[in-house]
Formats: sequence, C-alpha cells, structure tokens
Amino acid sequence: IGFVCLVGIVFAFHHFVTSNNLKEKVLLFICLLCMSCALFMTQSRGPLIGTIIAISFLLFQKNKTTLMICLCIVAFIATVTPIKDRYFNYNTFRNNERLRIIPVMLEIIKDYPLTGIGFGMQSYWKIDPDKYENRIKDEKNKFRVKGKLFIDDPHNFIVDLAVRVGIIGL
Repeated sequence: IGFVCLVGIVFAFHHFVTSNNLKEKVLLFICLLCMSCALFMTQSRGPLIGTIIAISFLLFQKNKTTLMICLCIVAFIATVTPIKDRYFNYNTFRNNERLRIIPVMLEIIKDYPLTGIGFGMQSYWKIDPDKYENRIKDEKNKFRVKGKLFIDDPHNFIVDLAVRVGIIGL
C-alpha cells in the first residue's frame, strides 16, 4: 500500500503544482491528503522516505520556500504523532525481526543462486530454515519464535525475489 501511495502522491503533487485550475487543485489536495494519511498509517519507512525525496526534488525545481514549508509539516507530523516511535526509536529498529531474517535469506540465496527456491505461496515451506540458520554464527542475528525458526516472508521485495527466482529472475 505504501508504494502505491508513493506513486499516487508524486503524480498528484506534480499535477497539483503545475495545474492552474482551482477545481483541479481542490480535488488534488483532497486526494493528496487521503493518500498522505494512508501512507502515514501504513507506517512504512521506505515509501515515506521515497515520497519525501521525490517531493523535495519536484519542489527544489519550482519553489524552494514551499519545499521548506512541506518538509517542516512532514517533520512536525512525524515527530508529534504516535508513529514517531516507529521511525525514530532506535530500539524498535535494532530489535526488528526483519533485519534478523535477512541473513537466513542470504544463506538460502547461496544455495540457490541461479534459479531460486521457486515462486509460489508455499515456497518457503519447501526449505528447512533451521539448516540455514545453523550456518549463521552470530546469535543475535537468529530469529526464533517459541524455539522454532519462523520464516514466512523476508519483508523485502528484492530479497524475496532473489530467494524465489534467483539471479536469473532479477
């Protein structure tokens, strides 16, 4: 949802900046507001950072004052709302299970570099995750839920694609 919002926000914002029609601007503002709320509610870091960078690039070309105002609004929203813990809390980021799944995924890629493990909803059920986790030497990188390694999804599009379809599929 976050990446869909990112694309929608960037296109709507560009059209908002370049449009001269008041009705279009009002409609685009409402759409931008809805998509921005959806983006913040997903709490996805990547799409939010991508949106900020894209809008900064668009505004840098047109109006630097508006750029500063928009960045201040985003910074204010990000620091005073409850999502600040998601974005700015070091312990939340450090203890994120997604970061501990990545080393296991890299071990799987080492075994299936060209073709991957196959595409499908149950492709991760075909492998023995304990075998790959045992190769990881650093204990803090191991991810266990109630004593069993749980891998359903690496939560990273590129890593997921590399594991499922290998180098050929990338």
